[in-house]
Amino acid sequence: MLEPEYNHTMKTKVLVISKIGSSRYALIKNHLNQLGVTFEVSPAVFLSGECPWTIEYNSIRRKKIFGFDMTKSEVGCFLAHREAWASVVKSNQVTLIIEDDARLMPQLLNVLDELSKTIENTDIILRLFSVHH
Repeated sequence: MLEPEYNHTMKTKVLVISKIGSSRYALIKNHLNQLGVTFEVSPAVFLSGECPWTIEYNSIRRKKIFGFDMTKSEVGCFLAHREAWASVVKSNQVTLIIEDDARLMPQLLNVLDELSKTIENTDIILRLFSVHH
């Protein structure tokens, strides 16, 4: 294990959507280890076969409303996030959910902890977005 380059004990629970053993998992693990951030893994979902991939997805309704179907990857991504959200509800703990291609800037860690303290014991959900540079 690499020594953290930025020694910060993040108080916010971090849940990474990934497939353990994949190259993307190795990259996010290395990145978070370098920041000194501990995390748990919520499994990525990779679907196979033809639609319908899950009974909850209504392809006919989707096409009627939006004019196009979701791809297999989009449905898998949604299912992975749904599993992560269910985990957060079950734990009843403020949690940062990220995908394995996310990268956190060190100066963001304290901000995330402050945001976590602000919404703790509330029904508030924060969605954070980033822009590729």
